[in-house]
Amino acid sequence: MIKHTPLGALALTLVVGVACGTPSSKPAKEPRAADKPSAPAPKPIVNAPVDEPTKRVRITYRAEFEPKSVSKNTALTVLGRSARGLLMDRLRVKGASVLRRGDNIIVELPAMTRRRQLRLRQLLTRGSALEFKLVQEHKRDRPVAGVDYAKGSSYKPHAFQRDLAKLVATSPLAKRLGITSASDNWSHDGTREQFHSIFLQAKKRDDLERFLTHALKTGPARPPNVEIGFQRTRGSGWRTVLLREGRVVSGEDVATARVVFNPTTNMPEVLLSFKAEGAKRFAAITAANTGRKIAIIRDGTIHSQPILQAAIRGGQVTITLGALHPSKANVEASALVDALRGGSVPASLVEHKVEAIELASHADCTTTMQQFVQRAFDEATAKGHPLTAATKEQVRARLIGACGPAGTKVFTRAQLTCLASLDSVTETKNCL
Repeated sequence: MIKHTPLGALALTLVVGVACGTPSSKPAKEPRAADKPSAPAPKPIVNAPVDEPTKRVRITYRAEFEPKSVSKNTALTVLGRSARGLLMDRLRVKGASVLRRGDNIIVELPAMTRRRQLRLRQLLTRGSALEFKLVQEHKRDRPVAGVDYAKGSSYKPHAFQRDLAKLVATSPLAKRLGITSASDNWSHDGTREQFHSIFLQAKKRDDLERFLTHALKTGPARPPNVEIGFQRTRGSGWRTVLLREGRVVSGEDVATARVVFNPTTNMPEVLLSFKAEGAKRFAAITAANTGRKIAIIRDGTIHSQPILQAAIRGGQVTITLGALHPSKANVEASALVDALRGGSVPASLVEHKVEAIELASHADCTTTMQQFVQRAFDEATAKGHPLTAATKEQVRARLIGACGPAGTKVFTRAQLTCLASLDSVTETKNCL
């Protein structure tokens, strides 16, 4: 995680407060949202194809909330914690950072493919961390209770799965990306009814998405009311899962969420209790679709596909976290609970500004900080507050240490340029 702003702000405050003996100037306050014209919808900052890499980006989010239901401070606190849990605890995006600055949430994402960047940005603004959807089996297209079928469509999901598998077998693109097809078979314990599904698999999710984008343009059309989900496999790869559009229940239907420990496995689990309407709908749909699988989707990725052996009544569901180390499972369980509790707050993140940023090199950072430190000492002396040699060394080590170890990029070029152009070190916060 990039920590340049909190560490830099702390170190620079030390210089301003200790070296100069005067309080630092406060950053200029932004006008209230009510005084500003509504911001235009954010535009993509890169016009390159979705499979090409992008630069590091900084995204400014604002909170959209109902003032009668929640305070601005509460909304920003919950949304910031949810964003941090999503990027760092659950998705483990290396080099990402989340911080609150005034009335904004600032998110920085490292360089990645534009496809992945857009997916993360969508997750940050979606406001729901959990969904339950029915899996479409291949055996027959019997109606799914609680989900409307498109009328007049002769192209069925089982034909779509079969045609995709045929395309994979002959496609040069699929061969180049290492994509293959396979089948998934299961049965209902009580009736012994057999079910069958065809899926695609690859090492990377981006490769699957790239192939499907090409296939849906040139090959079989996706049937109505069907969507394609993605799930990690045990072999560190990815697979597709054909889903029925429309959520059975989601995070919005969750009344309470808490971490519990399974006494048999001694592993943490997440216990969900649904609101009355969600519990009623969940019970009705699971009762009408026994034998089918139901996909548990977290942050746009399928977590698991348990078989509905019987109706799930009582409005409670337990989610296990797979074969994780207990400490990692506990972090992931807590992060999911935080996200679900955040989803119960009537607030969401709205993109305000997206900008590409370039991080400065270690050498540039060190040079700028050395100049900045000397200026701070000169200002302190001019104001009648000279520092001892020991204090100077302490301040110098703290500030130059903010650049991180050699080879680490922690400050943006724009921040260093701003620091170098200041008239006084008392204005440092305006650069961070």
